[in-house]
Amino acid sequence: MSRAFRRICKLLPTLSKKELEQVRKRITFWGEPSHDKPVTPSHESPSYDWLLEGMEVELRRRGLLGLKSRLPMDRINPDWKTVSEEMRETLLIQLHRDPAGRAIRNAEVALGRLAARSLAMYLEQGRIPISPRTMLLNGDKVLLALDSQFPGYMAGGLLHCCLNPVLIGEL
Repeated sequence: MSRAFRRICKLLPTLSKKELEQVRKRITFWGEPSHDKPVTPSHESPSYDWLLEGMEVELRRRGLLGLKSRLPMDRINPDWKTVSEEMRETLLIQLHRDPAGRAIRNAEVALGRLAARSLAMYLEQGRIPISPRTMLLNGDKVLLALDSQFPGYMAGGLLHCCLNPVLIGEL
């Protein structure tokens, strides 16, 4: 046994239940690569759910979803597709569009990540524990969360200015 391992074993009994739960989550996902890597927009279909992908990235960043795991959105929230479509439609208005009239795919993915991170922070402010279930069940609060994190940006049509790699991870 290494010296570091022995130190960890000695420290474990002194941790609180909350700290032990955090250790368990980190060990479960040990060795996972960074989730802020550049996004390769491989999903060109118009029905691609970039908001759901943003939620998965945020949950992985927090150690609450495995690397190859996918959110079981239909089992948790049967109305997810409708909710997500409505939220994405509203959010797309905030993006600058290219001359062909389509939102740029990387900007959509970035907006999905920003929306998911904002939703997680919004739920935390309300003392709601973050989990895949709470994220999906509160998907309809994405607009409130974004307005809470970036007051006035949506009303002014400036939310696209918040798509900064420092805030949402590298694209």
